[in-house]
Amino acid sequence: MNSVMEQVLEHATQMPEGRPLAAKELLHLGSRAAVDQALSRLTRSGELIRAGRGVYVKPVRSQFGTRAPMSMKVVEELAAKRGETIVPHGAVAANALGLTTQVPVREVYLTSGPTRRLRLGSQVVELRHAPRWQLTRPNHAAGNAVRALAWMGRDRAAEAIQKLKSILSQGELEEIASTRAELPTWLAREVSALVTVPDQLPLKSASHKAGIIMDYKDRIVVDPAIRSGKPCIQGTRITVYDILEYLAGGMSEDQILRDFPSLKSEDIRAVLAFAASRERQLLRQKPIG
Repeated sequence: MNSVMEQVLEHATQMPEGRPLAAKELLHLGSRAAVDQALSRLTRSGELIRAGRGVYVKPVRSQFGTRAPMSMKVVEELAAKRGETIVPHGAVAANALGLTTQVPVREVYLTSGPTRRLRLGSQVVELRHAPRWQLTRPNHAAGNAVRALAWMGRDRAAEAIQKLKSILSQGELEEIASTRAELPTWLAREVSALVTVPDQLPLKSASHKAGIIMDYKDRIVVDPAIRSGKPCIQGTRITVYDILEYLAGGMSEDQILRDFPSLKSEDIRAVLAFAASRERQLLRQKPIG
């Protein structure tokens, strides 16, 4: 019968590159003391690498020699195994998106788990605990953009957002904007610049008849601190969609104005113009054929 050390080595050899090995998953091979001793001996002999506390990985051997497993694979396997969310650091995301030419010296990831370090041969990988909003949309361009903006900070965020507009698709920009409710206020305000504001439309009101075009932007505003960033009527918490639902439900303009004394007839018309302009934009974006 093979010794515990031989069985542990055989088990590790069958695992894919980067998958972490822990003593607790080897207790079917022997007692905890025997497993710990086997892992220690295999580490000293170079058959295993002790990446961190209780975390071991198998080195990769080839005709070109022996190397530590790729750090990205170790991180991915660790995230899957422990149920953590692990994403690239904001500096890495900013570099990948072309927002900075600065290349990170250290390999750092953000995690929902505890802060710790992994040692893979001569390479040190740092896992930093991060708040939930910095872990949003893993494996998505929108999530990487949020992390990049967080890393760049308040002073450079506005400039970075202008650059994102030129390199990301409209769908990706809208996905970034959809994260505003999760973000700190300063970043949510910056990201609001990605919200497409429809072109102004002339409104058929008394002011229009007099030759004055009403700019609905004075009446429809987007503030991440109000109703989760939904378009609202200026000075209220009433959203465009609230008014549209009332109208669709059969309420007349007069009934809405009676129920909401703070509103004016121009507010209702601004809502309709806003909705009509959004519809025009959707039609322009719709592929032909």
